Amino acid sequence: MSVDLSLILPNECYDIWDNSLATKVFYKKIEEIAEYFGGRETFVENICIYNSDSPDWGGFRTSSEDPEDPEDPEDPEDLLEYSFELPLIHATCFLRQGYWDIWIMSHYSTYFWPYSVDINVHIQSWPREDAFDLARIFGFSEGWICDEYHSCNSPLDEDPNASFEKWCAYGDSIEDAQVHGFDLSIFKGRMEQVLDYHPKYHDLFRECHALVATLEQKYPDYKILSLGRPGRNWVLTAKGKELYVLDPTTGESLTPFPIDCCHANFNGAGFSVSKGEERAFFNRQGKQLTEFRKGGFRWSWAEGKGYSFDIVIKDEASGRLFLNDGTEVPPDQQP
Repeated sequence: MSVDLSLILPNECYDIWDNSLATKVFYKKIEEIAEYFGGRETFVENICIYNSDSPDWGGFRTSSEDPEDPEDPEDPEDLLEYSFELPLIHATCFLRQGYWDIWIMSHYSTYFWPYSVDINVHIQSWPREDAFDLARIFGFSEGWICDEYHSCNSPLDEDPNASFEKWCAYGDSIEDAQVHGFDLSIFKGRMEQVLDYHPKYHDLFRECHALVATLEQKYPDYKILSLGRPGRNWVLTAKGKELYVLDPTTGESLTPFPIDCCHANFNGAGFSVSKGEERAFFNRQGKQLTEFRKGGFRWSWAEGKGYSFDIVIKDEASGRLFLNDGTEVPPDQQP
């Protein structure tokens, strides 16, 4: 069974039921994130607030996919929500009482599965780089990770006295509750997945900070904003107030002009780059697969259609479907 990964970061919302306080903390963080990206609000999407000030609070809501389906109604208090998405990282961020619960689109076990070695000869795992990038975007130099049974699938969400300190102490036993220090020594120098790990860690991201320092020394005109996104072969950078996607090996920009936003929420198939209201799609290697045009992109699996386990990208402007190598998907094989 797959178990999902959460990044936990403390916040100053000490009473989630105080709408004024929670809303203030929530929007303050969104403003800080926009400032991190040079004042660009487009890096935050799908902002959701549902509290007792909402027009339908106390009315009928359902957990089923069809909101008109009267089956399985839920108590409105169970649906209290403050959330937004960061499409650069493919993460959904939930405001909890005393902490942020950030859902990274990764299984927890993948944090302990190395994929490469960086230029400082440090082992890398892509969920760790996502967690590092998110921590910095939120204004932290460190982070706390856990499996879903110590975050969204735990009693903490329903605890009226919840806090970051209570999260640190939560567990089914003394051992289960312990927050361990994450260290690359867990890999014992081998590029192999570790199967024996704990449910909660505190990560100082030493190696990630070192890699940022190395890259910024190599390219002194640029500030590294993200290591793991928009892709393994690309980093998002700032040159003053301008944003560029750079090849960290050569320092070359993906585009001959600064960009305004970047989406990498396509399950690893590639990323889109925005200039004004127009977007273009690039695969992981940086090959441009569409022209810049208005409209977004969506991904889906192509299983059983002749492209087993491949990802199909849909150009929402034209309706065109293609693989991440640019191959067109014929109409009779579309998912």
